[in-house]
Amino acid sequence: MQTLGDRLSSRENGLDVLRFLLAGVVIVSHTWLISGFTSHPTRGLGEWAVFAFFVLSGYLVTASAARMPLGPYLWRRALRIFPGLWTVLLVTAFVFAPLASILSMQHYDFDDAVSYVTKNALLEVNQSTIDGTLELEPYRATWNGSLWTLMYEGAAYLAVGVLFLSNWVRGHLHLVIPVLFVAASVALPLVEGPLGITNEVALAAQRLARYFLAGMLLYVFRERISLQPWLAIACAVAVVPLSTMGWGTYLTPLPLALAVLLAGAILPLRLPHRVDLSYGMYIWAFPIQQLIMLFGLGWLNPWVTAVIAFTIVVPLAWLSWTFVESPALRLRRLVATRPRDSEAARSRGPAPLASPVAATGRRTAALAAQSGQSRR
Repeated sequence: MQTLGDRLSSRENGLDVLRFLLAGVVIVSHTWLISGFTSHPTRGLGEWAVFAFFVLSGYLVTASAARMPLGPYLWRRALRIFPGLWTVLLVTAFVFAPLASILSMQHYDFDDAVSYVTKNALLEVNQSTIDGTLELEPYRATWNGSLWTLMYEGAAYLAVGVLFLSNWVRGHLHLVIPVLFVAASVALPLVEGPLGITNEVALAAQRLARYFLAGMLLYVFRERISLQPWLAIACAVAVVPLSTMGWGTYLTPLPLALAVLLAGAILPLRLPHRVDLSYGMYIWAFPIQQLIMLFGLGWLNPWVTAVIAFTIVVPLAWLSWTFVESPALRLRRLVATRPRDSEAARSRGPAPLASPVAATGRRTAALAAQSGQSRR
């Protein structure tokens, strides 16, 4: 029986399609918000899609950190996240914002546009709008409401890199990661409740950490999880009642993680040429949806504006992947990756992502795994 690790370490998986679908869910979820509706039927879907993204990141980033030193690891993570972010910030500030000021007959503040780029360039969103834009729109709070998660993802990347500096941790992942996951599932609820922590940044970090750690946990035990469609369905179904049971919300990360990763492993669909449009869709959709409102299409049914946004964002995401993200990722070779002592690693604990495949003699698949995972 093929395992989760076998499938996700090869190119024969549907992770790109799954991420594409999750990004589409985020677009739909934001449509009602940007159109000015206080409530809508898809309100919680966007949040669950973000949780699923963090599950995938937890798994894939752990795989990356397990097979390379800190320097190359951080360099690849930076190449994956910053070029796309900087591009959308620049285009928003110097193309979308001037257009918005013209359409709404407001004064465009160039200095504020420069500030928008510089204050948000290092992942943390310190300036959400640009003077003279969005002032007459239903949702004037921000040009890009999706960017808030990037700070937490970047912090998770850094935390994993620091954690893997310890050779003892590398050799005892099967002990360390479960302890961290239990701490996130048990200790963090105590922080939120009895200790009364109300800071929004801290609360968001705690919630997202559970799902990221759930992805890490399943990476550690990936070779013990068989590809069973019924298990993915059962876990997905279990998330619904658990999420409505108070403390049950702290039990949802593991079943959601199983459902998401098994779905990514089992999905038979593939995007052509192994493109990954999800990040581009995620960061470009919100400003495009704001422009749709600026062009006076807010009177349309939200489902219609969601379709319009989707048809614009997908080509934009392809352009982002083709001319920004993929070329940037090719620079990863500028920081060489020193091969680790795989025999010593195997003797200490869970092997790097490709080694279970190599252990069976399938070295071609192992090389494919390294190439496929490098996009994360």
